[in-house]
Amino acid sequence: MKISVIITAHDRKTFLREALSSVLKQSLAPENYDIIIVKNYDDEPIADLIQANRERIKSVLVSASDTYGEMVARAVRISQADVIALLDDDDRWSLVKLETVARKFAGSSKLGLLHNGYVEIDQDGHSLRIGPRCDFLANGHRVTAATLDALGACNVFFNSSCITVRRDVVEAGMHMIRDLNEIDVLLPYLALSMGYGVASIPDVLTYYRVHMKKEVNLEKKGGIGPFLIKRYPQRLAHYNKVLEVVSLSEMFDRSARQMVARAFYRYRVLQDIISNASRLEKFRHSFELGKAALFGGHPARRHSEFNACMAGCLSVIFPGMAKNYLLGRVNRGLAERML
Repeated sequence: MKISVIITAHDRKTFLREALSSVLKQSLAPENYDIIIVKNYDDEPIADLIQANRERIKSVLVSASDTYGEMVARAVRISQADVIALLDDDDRWSLVKLETVARKFAGSSKLGLLHNGYVEIDQDGHSLRIGPRCDFLANGHRVTAATLDALGACNVFFNSSCITVRRDVVEAGMHMIRDLNEIDVLLPYLALSMGYGVASIPDVLTYYRVHMKKEVNLEKKGGIGPFLIKRYPQRLAHYNKVLEVVSLSEMFDRSARQMVARAFYRYRVLQDIISNASRLEKFRHSFELGKAALFGGHPARRHSEFNACMAGCLSVIFPGMAKNYLLGRVNRGLAERML
């Protein structure tokens, strides 16, 4: 079994050498994997590494307008491997990453996607915290809401650099992923829809880089509102694809379909709210609460903060009976169940 490592880089050059070096130093025998680098700039930052390993590395140049999904799709089309391992340019791997995942896939033909543990690092590579460490296998032949809950608790729908997936899963969803700037949400659903198992393992094999300047940049660009206006249509597009996959597959039971539909509805409502951000300036406090709810914060406060944001925003957008109806549902905790 051969693995293709797909490294994607869009504009950013700072960490690409570090990412590529972590792949070249893998304990897995070099003949068992190849490397495809997809980026929208020339090879200059890593030219020496590509030259020294030219028999193992393919470099693909894309346009600046190509989505992340299109970048992955182009790499898969030239890959000849059975298994695809994804790596973002700003992350890196443990040296035993490929050896570990190769062993897992070789041991089970029913395994469609593997998500490994990760540790967050800062821009200098210093460890910050370890993510969830789970040992869980979701059976692809009967997916319930409880199954999706368990996968969510393991962060399986997060961080492409932790995902290794069978090539036929990506190919089956090629027409979907090409339009998306993130595919980590969709890939597990695609694998489950095909009857494959989806596994989370506790092995910490990925170093996930957290960019600490992100909050500062948001403030310089006008605060959270403009960021969310751009972000939520993308997230809604992801769940629209997921809803399509779940609706067309017999592998998901009624409870799982309802859970995905609620998630889609959540993002649909939030997009409507955020798209009216210019009308909500006087509810800036609610947006600050919402920011904490949507992007982390203390778990014990998350739902109450989200409700506060929803209540403040809805009171502006929806008039009359519609407003009262929706506020009543929020107050009864519908938003909490959707989160």
